[in-house]
Amino acid sequence: MGDIGQTAQEAIPTPVAEQSDEALLTALFLDRYDALIRFATAIAGSRHRAEDAVQDAYARLFAHPRRLRDRGAADAYLRSAVLNAARSAARRRPLLHRAAKPDADLALGVAARRDVVTALQSLPRREREAVALRYLLDLSERDTALALRVSVGAVKGYTSRGLARLADLLGDRDG
Repeated sequence: MGDIGQTAQEAIPTPVAEQSDEALLTALFLDRYDALIRFATAIAGSRHRAEDAVQDAYARLFAHPRRLRDRGAADAYLRSAVLNAARSAARRRPLLHRAAKPDADLALGVAARRDVVTALQSLPRREREAVALRYLLDLSERDTALALRVSVGAVKGYTSRGLARLADLLGDRDG
């Protein structure tokens, strides 16, 4: 009868494991949320769609706790899930955007951010994704290549072309 009790107890996850899952998810959220929002905004073209993509990725991660066992795997899963959700959101975006007018104090900063997001959106998909992964999520060339499922050389090319196009679009505002 002792064996039966032990087997039943082993089959039920302990509250400690649940707390560690929650602790890891909380740490991932606090560490990565802002960067993932910036990244998703660059891909999807709007903060609202970016927030939806990131929230969905975190919810799916928490729904599958075994993905939380390894911090690196959980982080890679989040990047991949956010990238895919942001891609989908970008395909569904409406043709016309109606944005509320920002306060006068914020107008300059908002306009600059909007210019960068608009410029990023004008890049071809792979260049936009490579630049966003490298510079908004601060991934290495190797990690970017893994996330995009391309070679490191392809990442270098996409990033170089993307940065050159961004410089053309954003660089010479004064002269």
